Amino acid sequence: MDTFLRIVGFASVPLVAASVFLMVRQLGSEYRLRVRSLVLTAAFSIALLWLFNAVLDVATQWTAWALAAGGVVAGIVVGRITPLRAARDEVFAQRTLWAVGAWLLCFGYAQLAVLGALPGALRGGLDAMFLATGIAVGTSVSLVLRRLTVAAKGQTAASGTHEACANCGRPNPTGAQFCSQCGWHVVQHDERDGVAS
Repeated sequence: MDTFLRIVGFASVPLVAASVFLMVRQLGSEYRLRVRSLVLTAAFSIALLWLFNAVLDVATQWTAWALAAGGVVAGIVVGRITPLRAARDEVFAQRTLWAVGAWLLCFGYAQLAVLGALPGALRGGLDAMFLATGIAVGTSVSLVLRRLTVAAKGQTAASGTHEACANCGRPNPTGAQFCSQCGWHVVQHDERDGVAS
């Protein structure tokens, strides 16, 4: 099993390197935040953990569950500090260094464990998977809840509160370009047609 894991680990190095490159390159860019995608991400992470756990057939220790719980907390923090913006009927999130850092921590550790650079490849790799799953679930749940709130605030802004910040909801003076509370770009709405400018 160790030999198989190392082969898989070495084979996945280019994929991990490409993923890191793309994530760093897209730092600061925005992406459309959809509830369905977030739910699928959490479900896929849980299914992948279950699969790895079944294939490796390693007894799950309390430390793995502690790492998963810690990952959920870390994921909630990542989800809370991710900047969100409502525009029309969509909500956009900004890719942050925190999310990339959490991903690198988990998958970097798992990769090193599987390649044998760290002692206890099976145990360490599985522990890293528990941590990664916790982060994925915590981030997804946090972003789903925030997306619903931000979308509601965005609709309120479109219906009359034209200076409300789409990220935090704080009212701002007419003509303000940036929120006085969180610094996010304030979307101005045209009174005639309700179109964001």
